[in-house]
Amino acid sequence: MENRKAFCYCHIDGEIVLDSNRLRSYNGGRTVGVMLHENMTLSEFVKQFEQKTGTEIGNKRLMYVLPFDNSQLLDLINDDSLKDMISFGDQCVHVYAVSIATGQPSIPLNSSTNA
Repeated sequence: MENRKAFCYCHIDGEIVLDSNRLRSYNGGRTVGVMLHENMTLSEFVKQFEQKTGTEIGNKRLMYVLPFDNSQLLDLINDDSLKDMISFGDQCVHVYAVSIATGQPSIPLNSSTNA
């Protein structure tokens, strides 16, 4: 069986912005890279993410997008969702650690465009 791998851009301390076409951009913050493999657990991924950023993400919500639908943010919540992300990531994925201090992620829609 093939051992699927994907490179993961891990984004933290910035802001996800969606325009009226739901195209995503990321402003500010930091980005590090983590190599994923299909046998990796979510806790292993979180540990590498935290080590590379020097920041605990326990109080943040992990979300990801896939290359074939850049506008849809998906929750990264368990080992199965990590495996899905690796399987459908086409060798490259983006994961965002967003603040949940207010109970909602900070994902504003750009007000300069019409929805």
